[in-house]
Amino acid sequence: MTDAALLTRISIRSMREADLEAGYSLSKALSWPHRLEDWQFMFSVGEGRVAETDTGEVIGTIMWWRYGKTHASLGMVIVDDAWRGHGIGRRLMTEARNALPGAIIHLNATPTGVPLYEKMGFRPCGIVEQRQSNAAAQPLIALPQGVRLRPAGHNDLDALVACDTQACGMDRRDLIAALLTAGKGMIVDEGGEVAGYAFCRNLAGAWLLALLSPHRLNTRRP
Repeated sequence: MTDAALLTRISIRSMREADLEAGYSLSKALSWPHRLEDWQFMFSVGEGRVAETDTGEVIGTIMWWRYGKTHASLGMVIVDDAWRGHGIGRRLMTEARNALPGAIIHLNATPTGVPLYEKMGFRPCGIVEQRQSNAAAQPLIALPQGVRLRPAGHNDLDALVACDTQACGMDRRDLIAALLTAGKGMIVDEGGEVAGYAFCRNLAGAWLLALLSPHRLNTRRP
């Protein structure tokens, strides 16, 4: 079958909650660490598209998250191995970009995805490292004078958003509000100000989001 005939069998449509199981299967096939619970959380705070065959099989996904009026990020860009090389990833990317007119778009790319993203105008701006480990008890660490760790609460939302925006330049208020509900947060409190934070959601496994305000990165322990 020619590529043109093959692609007539593929349609792109909005992602629905019922598609999350299929998305999870696609990421699991790539040995990505995302669990079904993670897909569900990401969908609850974002939007997406799926590539679907004429038989109803989901063979590709993409998701995006809006941060205020000017920024957004893309993720979960996956195409089933059997369907790669037919431009489906590009179609998904085009759908996402058309849904975000005028936005400054960020994404984290695996080495496999870099060529496609660069062809679509994205440029490297940094390196993100992801590390995985089994949770284990850790020794206590002495903090600098005037610094303490404390649990994060909903009353900390504005201060968390201010710290986060200072560090990453985006308004991620909706995401942080969702994390306060879905996970447990810890705050680095320096003289009553939020100097950093970490969130963890502990189910079958756990994910962690952590941030330290840039001007405090070189703080030394006594």
